[in-house]
Amino acid sequence: MPYFEISSILRTTAVVISLELVLFAALLARRGLFRWLTAGFWAWTAFLVYFVLSPVAASFDDLSMSRLQFLLALSGGIERAFWVLLLILMGIAAFFVTYLRTSYRPVTWKLPPGPLSLNLPALFVLLAFIAFGMYSLLVFRAGLFPVEGEKLILGGRFVGNITGYQNGGYGFLFTPILLLLLSNKRRLQALGGIMIALFLIFSLPHAWSRYMTVSLLLALSMVFVLKRKRRMPPLIWAVVILVFAALYQMRGHSDWRYGQINSELTALIDSFPERASQILSSTDTAMIQAWYVSSYLNDRWVGIDYGLPVLNYALTGWIPSRYFPEKYFIVDWLNARRSGYYPAVFDQVLYGSKSSLMGSFYDHGGWAGVLLGCLLAGYLSRRLDGMLAPETSSLVKSTGITWLSILWMVWASSSTWGMMAIGAMAMPALAVWLFLPKISARRDSKTMSFEPQPGQFRPLER
Repeated sequence: MPYFEISSILRTTAVVISLELVLFAALLARRGLFRWLTAGFWAWTAFLVYFVLSPVAASFDDLSMSRLQFLLALSGGIERAFWVLLLILMGIAAFFVTYLRTSYRPVTWKLPPGPLSLNLPALFVLLAFIAFGMYSLLVFRAGLFPVEGEKLILGGRFVGNITGYQNGGYGFLFTPILLLLLSNKRRLQALGGIMIALFLIFSLPHAWSRYMTVSLLLALSMVFVLKRKRRMPPLIWAVVILVFAALYQMRGHSDWRYGQINSELTALIDSFPERASQILSSTDTAMIQAWYVSSYLNDRWVGIDYGLPVLNYALTGWIPSRYFPEKYFIVDWLNARRSGYYPAVFDQVLYGSKSSLMGSFYDHGGWAGVLLGCLLAGYLSRRLDGMLAPETSSLVKSTGITWLSILWMVWASSSTWGMMAIGAMAMPALAVWLFLPKISARRDSKTMSFEPQPGQFRPLER
């Protein structure tokens, strides 16, 4: 199969999907939803990067074309490419139709609007999460302190003495940082800025902290847009975020040392002209190519998993393995039941690759899984918009911004990873919420919000 024909497949895919995205961009703009603080905008951006820009960049890279030639031969040929194209078109349409037709409603969590007022139990809980997050950042990201125990990861599972919470607990800092930035007090805002600087500095050396770093920059820009009531951030914000994302993508999964960071950055910047196309054509963004293989593997060999891994992770994934080593019992049972008799080359090709969130929906239920998964994602994304309504508490807004800032990675991952990331990063906010006084639905309604309460006003003196 000649390279010209293979590159034409990717370019045709990109053109067709881009036409659909143009249509939905116009519909979003007409509804005022094509802006920085909507989940629809970030889903649209993810689709553009992974399903349009990435295949176009790969079509001009000889190494990517050679790999694609092998992947198509492994997954049944050109027919598989057009089948995946139809799935993507259906999934995008299902997502945006549901997103646009879901009514907007503020999500308040029964908390009063405005800045958060913490009582002592809630403050203690928040400080505990901050302490644990700083411990994770300094020990497991910056590597400044030694740690006892063994970090052992097999098949994406933490099976050693070190748990996944210790390794990724620095994500707990998102909620406190955003709460400080959303405060009306300058001292607290300055403290939030200091925490951001520390987060960026201490997470820089670690190879696996790049998505968190880019997400924090996105969250910071979202706070700016929210407080300034803008549709989009200044151009300089977008440029800074894109530069950071490009440098981290070029860096790959390699650790840095503080004494070598300047030389490493210089080398990356110097090699940028030669490696520019690789930023969007590497395995981290080549979602469509990985989907060719994973969908064929499911259709031809192992079958669908009916969403059982998602159920398993939802039920027991939050429990550390040291306390419940058998917590993946549903996944293990499913793997034992599914056919293991398929060529080992599939495992080699799919190791470390990503077929996108839509691709994982296909793993759960074929084309019906893509349709239902995207319908649900569209509904939940519109509900996420309601967390940033003016009448919500800063605790709700901080959680909404946290989730919004990682959507670009959720769409590039799997349903299990996305669920775990969303759940873990919301833990501090949910724990604090448990100790806060709630307002009744009667007081929360708009019709009662302006009714004076007893003792609220003093009588006029004659």
